[in-house]
Amino acid sequence: MTEIRYPEHGSPARSTDIYEWQGHRGEVLDTVQGSDGLEYRVIRCQGCILTHVAPIPSDDWLEDYYRSRFYQSSKPDYVSRYEEDRGWWQLWHQVTINQALMLLRGSDAHADEQSWERTYHCLDIGTGPGIFLDVAKRSGWSTYGLEINKELQQRALGHEHLVYAKSLQAFLTNDFEPGSPGFDFVHAYEVLEHVPQPDVFLEQCYEMLKPGGVIAITVPNDYSTLQMAACKQFNLPRWWVAPPEHLNYFSPKTLQLLIRRSGFTIRELRGTFPLETFLFMGRPYVGNDEIGRVCHHERVRYEMNMAKAGLMDWLLDQYRHNVEHSYSYAVGREIVAIAQKE
Repeated sequence: MTEIRYPEHGSPARSTDIYEWQGHRGEVLDTVQGSDGLEYRVIRCQGCILTHVAPIPSDDWLEDYYRSRFYQSSKPDYVSRYEEDRGWWQLWHQVTINQALMLLRGSDAHADEQSWERTYHCLDIGTGPGIFLDVAKRSGWSTYGLEINKELQQRALGHEHLVYAKSLQAFLTNDFEPGSPGFDFVHAYEVLEHVPQPDVFLEQCYEMLKPGGVIAITVPNDYSTLQMAACKQFNLPRWWVAPPEHLNYFSPKTLQLLIRRSGFTIRELRGTFPLETFLFMGRPYVGNDEIGRVCHHERVRYEMNMAKAGLMDWLLDQYRHNVEHSYSYAVGREIVAIAQKE
């Protein structure tokens, strides 16, 4: 019997529950109450070829939410947790920057960093605590950022990065000159799941990049095999469904389709550590922040020790392999895609 790999686009529907909202139409995967008290449906949208929520909050509502409420209510210890793991974040950001440099230079001589010209301009969308920009500046790049939360913007400014407290649309409208030289590299870590129109977002990034410019996108890998199996095995709720914070839910397949439709050529696709394996090890971290932090730190130690042992290339190959499988059999808590403008 052929198994239907749920809930990927291209597989037959598992439900006759179809929801329509303002031109969006698709099979309902989940119906949940958001943190704002509204009811949301997660649909496999037939028009977008993407899994997203409906209704979709307005741009104005989302801007106000992330400017004045999100970090204060949902992530009060956001910066301190990042700083606690700064060495680990620096490790992975440097991997991404080195890959981008190789693409920009047309070279795979990543060990010969001293031979690279240090004249590249990068834009970090959703700067957060600014660690990525710190690593980019350390690599000799001119660093720019967009961070709508003013406290985080001020923090990044204090590290000598030029960061605007604006949305991407506001930046394009008021600060980016059409036809200007543009950026060499755009970085968006866990941003695309938050935006109401990810296709428009990527098209705008494409326009800001120079020919040959590079974009790095990281998004959560949701409705994956491990997540669905854990829900069934341990009677867990679908903890990753979290509107209005998360509006879009990606798999490697749908992320690649979205990036290619925006005009980019994908150069790298990998997963990250499959955190859900901790659930099958008897670590019930869902809904338990204390256990979750223990699991996170075990992952951090594992990857840092692999790096110290000189095994990062092996680890990267493993993470690439983990997302090679079709449909939702790909594993890894996030998906990392690096693509290039021809």
